[in-house]
Amino acid sequence: MKNILIFFYIINLILLTSCGYKVINNINNTNFEIVEIDAEGNDKINNRLEKFFSRYQDKENSSRLFNVQVNSTFIKKVSSKNTAGEDASFSMKISVKLDIFENNQNIKSSIFEKNTNYNNLDSKFELKQYENVLMNSLIDEILLEINNFLGTIE
Repeated sequence: MKNILIFFYIINLILLTSCGYKVINNINNTNFEIVEIDAEGNDKINNRLEKFFSRYQDKENSSRLFNVQVNSTFIKKVSSKNTAGEDASFSMKISVKLDIFENNQNIKSSIFEKNTNYNNLDSKFELKQYENVLMNSLIDEILLEINNFLGTIE
């Protein structure tokens, strides 16, 4: 019984150490640098995007230089009203159009969209804070998608 248990641990150790795990979102392995960022649209979204793209700037040993054009939009709409005619729920949508240029040629483009629905709150201050949290969460989701998108550039 003891020999079977030791054999089981050795097999597990071998399988786990040779699984081929590697970090997918590692930006140190990219061979490109973002030289210029042209952002239009919503200022809050664009500030977060520029901060995100700054980690791809001023990289040494970059074989390719990219210019990035970003157009972001933020839309907040009333989804429903209650019987008194007051706003009951809202929808929020963030859209980011990303164009990547190399030598003035568009090499890759994509549109990233995220949306959410939420109910109205009694306190307008709490509603505004909640909207900021939701907006930041949607922007974070878009940034993850953009990071994966940039990883596909060959």
